[in-house]
Amino acid sequence: RQYVDDQGLVDYAALRENQQVLDRFILGISRLEMSTYRLWTQSEQEAFWINVYNALLLKVATDFYPISPELPNPEYPSDSVRQLGDVFTKSSIEVLGGTVTPEKIEKNVLRDNFKDPRVHVALVCAAKGCPPLRKEPYRGEQLNQQLNEQLKRISEDPKYILIQRDERRVNLSELFKWYREEYVDLYGTSEAPERSNKNDAAVLNYFMSVLSNEDQAFLTEGKYGVLYMPYDWSLNDQRTAPKALPTPISSTNNIDARP
Repeated sequence: RQYVDDQGLVDYAALRENQQVLDRFILGISRLEMSTYRLWTQSEQEAFWINVYNALLLKVATDFYPISPELPNPEYPSDSVRQLGDVFTKSSIEVLGGTVTPEKIEKNVLRDNFKDPRVHVALVCAAKGCPPLRKEPYRGEQLNQQLNEQLKRISEDPKYILIQRDERRVNLSELFKWYREEYVDLYGTSEAPERSNKNDAAVLNYFMSVLSNEDQAFLTEGKYGVLYMPYDWSLNDQRTAPKALPTPISSTNNIDARP
């Protein structure tokens, strides 16, 4: 509540000045006993791992804030966590007797144990291209409501989805390109008329429940193209100005791994 604004951006400068609040939370995570974890419901366990992922990326960004590499990687913005090396496979935290990285939490723990593609509107990798960070943790008894709120919030932001009925085109964040195959089991259909492929169709079906009747009818008709907007790796910092929307790129039939 204190360090995240209504846009989901973080006041890293202030958080760094009072970093002990985040460190205490990280310490609490590391002290969790397996016997306690096993008593939780599946929703409570899923919410826990989303919070662990978000806390770990918050800690990485805060530890190195302000990010200012001597030899910046030209592929990413100068303030991006990508300038810190392979943070998604090297940053780690002790949880339940083992060491986990952001990649392991996302691809092994959450994907393998919960099979819930909705987590991709909740996991925040310290970048402006990510979903907005909530001002509260995820909780098991509220998880469905919180994820639905995240979906609604994203559906109203053209940075994530922009339906252009006149141009017969849908622009989606590249975030959904990386993980679109995961949506097929829950939101896929046997038909995807004139859409790019069944993976794109499954992602759009996921958005259906929060779209207007006009947008739902347009997507159901299926006569449009899907383009993906490049991901913004800039740090999700309150103290940097927002950038213009990037130019969309064409959809492909191959799922891409996060770069």
